[in-house]
Amino acid sequence: MRKNNRVLLPLQIPWQLGVIALFACLFVIPLIGQNIPVPSNWDVNVNGYKGKLILQNYNRTTHVVTGKILNYDIQGHITGRHIQFFRKGTQQMYEAWLIDPRLGAKGQPYYDGTLFMTGTVSQSNSNTSGIYPFYAVTASGGNNPPPPPPPSGKWSSIGGVGKDIAVDNQNRPWVIGSANGIHYYDGSRWIEHPGKGKAVAIATGPGGVPWVIGTNGRIYHSTGSNWKEHPGGGIGKDIAVDGKSRPWVIGTDNRVYYSNGSRWIVHPGSLKAKALSVTSSGIPYIIAFDSYVYFGTQKGWEKLPGNGTGVDIAIDSQGNPWVIGLQSDIFQYKNGSWSALPSGKGKRISIDRNGLPFIIGLDNRIWKWF
Repeated sequence: MRKNNRVLLPLQIPWQLGVIALFACLFVIPLIGQNIPVPSNWDVNVNGYKGKLILQNYNRTTHVVTGKILNYDIQGHITGRHIQFFRKGTQQMYEAWLIDPRLGAKGQPYYDGTLFMTGTVSQSNSNTSGIYPFYAVTASGGNNPPPPPPPSGKWSSIGGVGKDIAVDNQNRPWVIGSANGIHYYDGSRWIEHPGKGKAVAIATGPGGVPWVIGTNGRIYHSTGSNWKEHPGGGIGKDIAVDGKSRPWVIGTDNRVYYSNGSRWIVHPGSLKAKALSVTSSGIPYIIAFDSYVYFGTQKGWEKLPGNGTGVDIAIDSQGNPWVIGLQSDIFQYKNGSWSALPSGKGKRISIDRNGLPFIIGLDNRIWKWF
């Protein structure tokens, strides 16, 4: 019996379909779920802040990307054209979408039917040929924009060493010295306050009046020529003074108290604090034992958005918190975001009436930002 031999021939397709398929592979498919190109540099204009989004390294196995945004180091993940990242050294998370230019009725780009208005970027990549399309960028739908750029300036030592610092409304820094004496700076030299008082913490109130926690834990304020213990007794670890000259302290139980002039009243809530500051209107801010920043309400404590952490805190004249971070860096909170000063490390911080920080550095010297 003779078998029929069957020969399989290559599949024949019109050459036009081959060209179309090749075009789709080269151009159409990469645009569907296309990853953000890395490395790449993006010019960013978000809520008036201009700078660079620089994506430097990308691990295609873990999808981890590193780079910078507005001078901040970042690390995050890429999924398609969605990037989610943290600022290094913080717990602040940001999200951004790089969006294809499907224009809506108002000429703004859309992404999955959602209109984003936060800002725009243009992108180019020196490692590839050609120019990528125009995209838009947003951070968490506009609710969590990238942080503002760090304040410009530099640090200058004003001499002296200290353990704690407070700047009064005349821009005079007061410090607890190395031997626990209380001194202020008149612009050219350090002068010890009369009375030979010794203290472990210091704050200033209206009129530039200094308040201290004495080495015995008691609360005192200056009379100009000596020190007077505050009525109602009380023992504290840290101190702040609001615009009504009310002292606030962290008590021996690590809860926050304020004085009504004759007795101490505990602030609602069970949080325990390790650092304290207060606005002129009397809103307390603390760094709690979990290192996060909280502010006081009538019912207790509320965590400040942004997940900032620190070891010391101060409030400027506009009500903006500043902290010494867990790695000793200096951060300012403004418009819902934390921004880091580009240099400097400290232990304690205070802010002058112009919004400029003074710190006790890691070397225990007193430094001013200007």
